[in-house]
Order: sequence, then structure tokens, then C-alpha cells
Amino acid sequence: MKNLILLSTLCTLTASMVGCTWQPAFNYHTAVWSDDGTAVAAIKHTWEEKQGLATFYQTQNHKVQIFAGDPVSGTTLSPLGTPREGFFKDLFYMKSSGYYILGRNNETGNKQSATYEMISLSGQVTNILTQEE
Repeated sequence: MKNLILLSTLCTLTASMVGCTWQPAFNYHTAVWSDDGTAVAAIKHTWEEKQGLATFYQTQNHKVQIFAGDPVSGTTLSPLGTPREGFFKDLFYMKSSGYYILGRNNETGNKQSATYEMISLSGQVTNILTQEE
């Protein structure tokens, strides 16, 4: 009986410690060529995650950031501006006109929104559209 109580306590403590801390995570996706075919832009998606029971992960603080560069010259992609809140939706690279179009979704509580922004090559952001649902 004593061993059963000890085992039960140990299992409870172990289960409660699973995913105690938030860990940073990221991935890159959606590389696009510029409209003039001379450069590439991609999205870096960052977030924090912690593992719950089994294989379920909780996530928070999702952000996206544009990285751009010239792959022909062998340069690495460099970050543009600061990370933007939300989940990636669309990316258009209009280099000949001097801007990117970034679409992203955001969730705040029960509210969801979609935002499209024009971002200059120097990183200046102009909101084009925000639609809340």
C-alpha cells in the first residue's frame, strides 16, 4: 500500500511537470521571388511552445518576420524590420515598386483578424486592411 501511494505521488508530480516552461520555436516557409526575378523573400515564423500531456503542444506569442536577400550573389537572407504579431497568410515581393505585401492572421481571445500591410524595402509599415471577425 505504501508503494502504491508513493508511485501515485510520483506519477502525479511527473505529469504536472510535463511542459512546465515555454520554449522558443521557429520555422521558415513560403519563399517567393521578387517581381523582377532578382531577389528572394521568405517568412520566419516564431512562437513559444510547451508540451502538455501526450504529444499535445500549447503555443503562444506567434510572430512573423520577412527575410530577404539575393541568392544569386550568395548573400544570406537578412531580417526586415521587427517581427509582426500573428500567423503568416500571404507574401508578395514587389521589388521593382519598392515594397512587400504581408498578410497575417491574429487571434486575441475569441476575436480573429486578418491584416494586410505594405512594408517598404527599408521596413516602414503601412496598414492596407484589417478585417475583424
